[in-house]
Amino acid sequence: MKSQTSFKMRFRQAGSCLQIIKKILIITFIFSGFSFSQRSKIEGVVKDFEIGEQLFGANITILTTSLGAATDFEGKYFIINVPVGTYQVQASMVGYTKKIVVDVIVSPDRITKIDFKLSSSAILGEEVIVTAERNTLHKEVSSTQIVVTEDQIKSVAGIRELSTFLELQPGVSNENGFLTIRGGSADQTGTFIDGLSYNNAAVGNAETNIPLSGIEQVSLSSGGFNAEYGNFRSGLINITTKSGSKDRYHGTVSVTGNIPHLKRFGPTLTDPHGPALLPYLDPQVAFIGTEQAWRNDPYLREQYDRFNGWIDLAETFNDQNPRYLATPFDYYLLGAWMHMAKPDYTGLEALSDSMKQVIGYYQLTEEQKKLFEEHLRDEEGMDYNIDIGFGGPIPFVS
Repeated sequence: MKSQTSFKMRFRQAGSCLQIIKKILIITFIFSGFSFSQRSKIEGVVKDFEIGEQLFGANITILTTSLGAATDFEGKYFIINVPVGTYQVQASMVGYTKKIVVDVIVSPDRITKIDFKLSSSAILGEEVIVTAERNTLHKEVSSTQIVVTEDQIKSVAGIRELSTFLELQPGVSNENGFLTIRGGSADQTGTFIDGLSYNNAAVGNAETNIPLSGIEQVSLSSGGFNAEYGNFRSGLINITTKSGSKDRYHGTVSVTGNIPHLKRFGPTLTDPHGPALLPYLDPQVAFIGTEQAWRNDPYLREQYDRFNGWIDLAETFNDQNPRYLATPFDYYLLGAWMHMAKPDYTGLEALSDSMKQVIGYYQLTEEQKKLFEEHLRDEEGMDYNIDIGFGGPIPFVS
């Protein structure tokens, strides 16, 4: 029995890096997951090298596995239920020299064809090792399909996520964080991991956020695929994960980071007068609400979220909780704190005396202002990406 476990995490605070890594390593050893890979088929013909006659009874084995087959009267063989991956396939027969084909790639929904021509052992006494040629035409595949391996993905510079690599492929683009294929919408693209659908349940779009350390192969199909994938019209992303090894442990750790930078355009996300927070933190609007503040300006009312105002919310709260009274100004400060923003001190000071009395306004101390400054959202900094993979035989089991 074998398992392969992969973890991926993105975070921004370098100080928590060691703690996060320690926790992940503990989880990795305790909760190792089993991998149930997709399976495919290998087939071919075995012939005599000199006379071209089909060989009956030749043994075909996939090295390091228990899978194999023997040729029939026409020299044909097939091996089913082969897990997706890269193998060495050996052909042997009494009186003939063994032949091993290396780098045989087995992909989902594809039949891998490996033909052998064996020479008489009287002519050549040592086993022959050759490298498999990748099939250029797959008659059993009805769609346009691209198959890439883990090594091909890692060979592209700057790739930290699978979606970034797939965006480089023909016909693939990004729409609000989700992949689209050949101009279709995001919900017309499907993702399968080891044959199981992997979609975002909230929006119904395909997800590709999986660790690169756990990927064996990725098959990208665009249009015309089989009926088993009937719910999707634009394309399919078929991901096969690693299955570990029965005889050894292996692991990978990848830590990448980028230079500190802003992750937005336009005004800061904590600007009280910005498009996101104006209805809640602009003193001229936040207390009385958008409907009253812009009662003569329907255009502005359509541009921002509708908000009843902190005065209305405070009255509702106090009616329901008479023992714990809150002022509209208390609510205003709470809103600024929850949004990790700084109150508009200048705008608050500019309010009329009557409005200050209604909202319960008071000047904040320097210590309170300092707390808001320290709590302010940090929009700059480095992003870190940690990808950890570990696989091998399960202790005390196999």
